[in-house]
Amino acid sequence: MLVKAANKIRNLVHQGLEEGVSTRELVYAGTLLNSGVPMRDALYSTMIEPLTHDSDLKRSIEEILKNYFDV
Repeated sequence: MLVKAANKIRNLVHQGLEEGVSTRELVYAGTLLNSGVPMRDALYSTMIEPLTHDSDLKRSIEEILKNYFDV
């Protein structure tokens, strides 16, 4: 599910996102989740916060993640 969500997030590059979720960020998200970090915290810190400071793009990414995860 992480990879599917990341692929959708990468599509936001056409809407102003400078770059999508990297493989390293996906691995880190999985590591955090595996170690018991709450899903919302793990995904926000690896798949939203590092990518943009723009509030509209953050909301778009959150909507994508909501389609795949209970965040």
